[in-house]
Amino acid sequence: MLRTIIMLLGVVVLAACPGPVPDQADRARITQVQETYDSEFRTAVSTQELDVKPGSFPKTLKLIQNGAENEQVDSFYTLIEGLIFLQTGQLGLAQAVAPEITGSTNKLATDGIASRNVVLARNYADLVGTRADVDTLRSLDRNTLEQHTQRVAIVKDIEARTAKVTRNLCRLGEADDGAAFVAAYQATSLLEADNAMSRACVPDITDAEACGRFLGQRPQLNEARDLMAAFSGDAAEASQIAQTRRKIEQDMSQRAGGAALPPPTDPC
Repeated sequence: MLRTIIMLLGVVVLAACPGPVPDQADRARITQVQETYDSEFRTAVSTQELDVKPGSFPKTLKLIQNGAENEQVDSFYTLIEGLIFLQTGQLGLAQAVAPEITGSTNKLATDGIASRNVVLARNYADLVGTRADVDTLRSLDRNTLEQHTQRVAIVKDIEARTAKVTRNLCRLGEADDGAAFVAAYQATSLLEADNAMSRACVPDITDAEACGRFLGQRPQLNEARDLMAAFSGDAAEASQIAQTRRKIEQDMSQRAGGAALPPPTDPC
């Protein structure tokens, strides 16, 4: 059963990981960090943006600021720290910890099965890269041929990262909270790409025929819808995941003039 994005970290089982097994005190610290993070996320979360305000996780960051002696617990702390950097839009810091997080998947694994933390770690670098692309898209505020060319290249990069992330998620077999978070993040980024392309599709500047094809097909919306349908599962209706899914459906329905939408396509 999927829980909401707010509870995406879940209880971490580390007994099968390499290295010294976390003792009872370590597990208590993991639980404390997880519960503090969840609480601060609930308070700060925005359903309309990719990130929340900087400074939204002071208690969590204080708990993990000195790291941990146990290597597995320390990897968990670094992952949470990286998620906070990503969610608060601190891109430079998120990029700085990306190599360490990406390399920590074997320390986060549970019995050889991809836990939610492995999913987050494995896709973290692409989430950070996608966020950098979205920030660049937002900075392109003029309808010129030069900026349109830049937008097209950035959107292609977002689509390529989404395709890579989707392949990773498809290998899981069954979606968990980590997969739901990753899917929702990439889908929200695809919505940003769709909005940017829609605003920039000016026939006087860009190719009129290409504009017509884009506005008729809206490929980023379709990709976002397929991704959410495959991996958002039964997320609670009040969750950010469910709200992202509804936003995509509303945009597509509006595009279709209120007509019934065809069923999503399985991205796997």
